[in-house]
Amino acid sequence: MTKKLAIVLLFIVLLPLIGIGVLSLKITRDDSRLIAQQYQTNMESELQNANSTLENVLQERTAAFEQLCLSAPNSVDALRDHADETPFVRQFFMLNRAGQLVWPLQSSTITATEDAFFTRTAHLWRHRHPFRSDDESTPLRGSGFHSYYWQRGLHLIYWCTTKDGKVAGFDVETTRLVSDLVAALPQTPLDAPPSRLIRLVSENGDTVYQFGGFAPAKNTTPRATLSLPSPFASWHLAYFAPKPKGATALTRQTITTLLLIGTLLLLAMALLSYFVVASGRERKLALQQVNFVNQVSHELKTPLTNIRMYAELLADRLDEEDEVSSRYLNNITTESRRLTRLIQNVLSFARSNNNKLVLRPANGIVDDVIIDTVDSFRPSLARLGIELELQLDAGDTVLFDGDVAGQVLTNLIGNVEKYAREGRWMRIESALLETDVRIRVRDRGPGIPHGREKTIFAPFSRIHNQITEGATGTGIGLTIARNLARLHEGDLTVLPSAEGAVFEFRFKVKRVNQ
Repeated sequence: MTKKLAIVLLFIVLLPLIGIGVLSLKITRDDSRLIAQQYQTNMESELQNANSTLENVLQERTAAFEQLCLSAPNSVDALRDHADETPFVRQFFMLNRAGQLVWPLQSSTITATEDAFFTRTAHLWRHRHPFRSDDESTPLRGSGFHSYYWQRGLHLIYWCTTKDGKVAGFDVETTRLVSDLVAALPQTPLDAPPSRLIRLVSENGDTVYQFGGFAPAKNTTPRATLSLPSPFASWHLAYFAPKPKGATALTRQTITTLLLIGTLLLLAMALLSYFVVASGRERKLALQQVNFVNQVSHELKTPLTNIRMYAELLADRLDEEDEVSSRYLNNITTESRRLTRLIQNVLSFARSNNNKLVLRPANGIVDDVIIDTVDSFRPSLARLGIELELQLDAGDTVLFDGDVAGQVLTNLIGNVEKYAREGRWMRIESALLETDVRIRVRDRGPGIPHGREKTIFAPFSRIHNQITEGATGTGIGLTIARNLARLHEGDLTVLPSAEGAVFEFRFKVKRVNQ
C-alpha cells in the first residue's frame, strides 16, 4: 500500500467518524441547553407561584388596611383603644390638612407605645416627611405603604387620605404581617425529597422562612431569585437545588457517544491495519519477485554478453555481399543490446530498493558518453526511421559517473524509441554550465498528458492511452533514471513543450584543470 493510498483510506475512515462526533456533541450541547432552559423555566415558575401567593396575601391585607385607615376615629382615646384592639396596628397617627402631625404629639401625657413610635419614626418628622405633596401646604392624596428602616429591620406605615382632606395612618405590626405571609407559603413535610429549597430572604440577607427538603452548603449561590411585590420589594425568594439530573444524564450520554466513536475508531484502525498488513505481504511478495528477477537477470548477463561478443565477431567475418546473413546478425546484435538494457534496468531498480546504488566518478567527457550511448541505438533508430540531431556543447573534461549518465540517457532514448517513434525525430542537446551539466532529449511524439508530469516517475507507472498502445515496458525506466539523476546530485524533469516531450537531465560535475 502506498503512502498516498494509506492517507486516503485514513481520511475515508476518519472523516465520517469526525462528522459523527461533531454531530453527537452538537446534539448533546443542544440537549443540555434545552434541559437547562427547561430547568430554569421550572425554577422561575415555582418562584413565581410562591410570589403570587404572597402577592394575594398582601392584596387582602392592603384592602383591610385601607378600610382600617379610613375608619380610624378622631379622638385620642378612641385611637388608642382602636390600636390596642387591632392586631396589625402598633400606633395610629393623624396629619392635618396642612400636612402637620397633630397626633400623637410629644408631651408628658404620651404612652410608652407612642414614645416608641416617635423613636422609630423621628427621622420622618424631622425633615420633609413622605406624606406631603410637592405643595408643602397640602397633604398627599390617595393611600399606600411607606417603608422605612430602623435597627436593621424593615418597618411599614400604611396611610390614607380621609374625607375631610386629612391624612390618617398607622405603624404596621410588621412581624404579624410577615407571619401571615409565611403561613401562606408551603410547609416542608418530614419525608420531603431533597429536590429543592426555597428561602424567603430579608433585605439583610437573613432567612425569614424556607421550605423544601434540599440542604445547600454554606455560601451556596441560589440558582434563581425573584423580588417580592411592594412593600417588601427589598426582600426576595431564593431557589436552591442540587445539580440538575439532566446534566448527569448528559454526561453519561456524552461518555456513551465518545465510547461509540472510540469503538468505531478502533474498528477503523483495525481495518486500516489489515490493509497495511495485507499490503505489506503484497510488498514482501513483490520484493521476493524482484529479487528472483534480479537473480535471473544476473544469470542472464553472462550468456547475453557472450551472445553479443560472438555476434560481433561473426559480423567481422561475414562476407559483405551476404546481405541476408548480415541482416539476421544485425537483428541478433540489436535485440541482445535491448535485452542488455532491460537487464541493466532491473538490476539498477533492485539496487536502488536495497540502497546499494553508489557513484563511481571518474574524469571524462560528457559528450563522448552521449555519442557512445547514441551509437548503441543507431541501428534500431535507423530501422524505425527516427531522424537524430545532436547539439553537443559539453566537450570539456569533468569529473562525473559516466555509467550513471549513460544509463539515464539509455532510458530516455529507449522511451523515444518505444513511445515517440511516430514523430520520426529526436534531438539531444548538452551544455556544460558552471557546476553542472544539462542534457535535454526532445521528440515529436504524442507528449506527456497534462497532470502526469510527476506521476510518470512513480515505479511501475505507465500512461494507459494511445501513447503506450502497442508498446511494451516494465514501468521502471523513468523511476531508475530519476533515482540515478538525484544520486548524482541532480534531477530528471519534464519541461513544458508545444510539441512532443522534452526531458531535462541535470547532474553535478567538477571541472578538471587542463
